[in-house]
Amino acid sequence: GRGGGVSSGVRVDRVIDGIDAAQRSVQPPTATLPERMRLLALGVVHFQEHLVIVLNIDTMFAEFSRGLG
Repeated sequence: GRGGGVSSGVRVDRVIDGIDAAQRSVQPPTATLPERMRLLALGVVHFQEHLVIVLNIDTMFAEFSRGLG
């Protein structure tokens, strides 16, 4: 991925599924998310009775570049 002036990859423990969500279905991050996650989240999407966090890659890589990741 590329964001925040950084070209990198993201390692995850596992991928359960990929979804294609319409932009209008992305809701603001919930207040129950820890503050650190809210900073990195564009929003949340409901998918098969689960709440899925949509990450802001630009913010995530910018924070990592600043040594906060």
